[in-house]
This record gives sequence, structure tokens and C-alpha cells, in this order.
Amino acid sequence: MPGFALHEKIIAIQNLEMAVADADMVFVAVPSSGFRDVVRKMQSFVKEDVILVSLTKGIEAGLSN
Repeated sequence: MPGFALHEKIIAIQNLEMAVADADMVFVAVPSSGFRDVVRKMQSFVKEDVILVSLTKGIEAGLSN
């Protein structure tokens, strides 16, 4: 966002693999419509014991189970 500064210890990374590969905990803050896709994409990059925290608001449209 233009004019918004991140804290000096927060680094914005656009590469998903680089962002999650060494993480012990991953916070996923995307719209519910994109949550499943983002998690699938990161699945091969995260450590097996990573803690995944969803910050998603809402329920995926069309989900019936």
C-alpha cells in the first residue's frame, strides 16, 4: 500500500517458496475464496511439522461438506 511502512522486522516477500520454506509457523491471511489454492501451492514448500494459522474470514462459497 502506498504510504504505508512495515515494521523494520517485517519483510514483504512475493515469492511463496522463499516466504514459507524455513518457517516454523505460517499465518495465511487471504480471502476465503483463495485459501485452498494458496495452501495447496505452499504445501510442497513448508516443513512437515509447520504450524498453519488461518486468518481467513468467511466460508468458501460452494463448500457443502
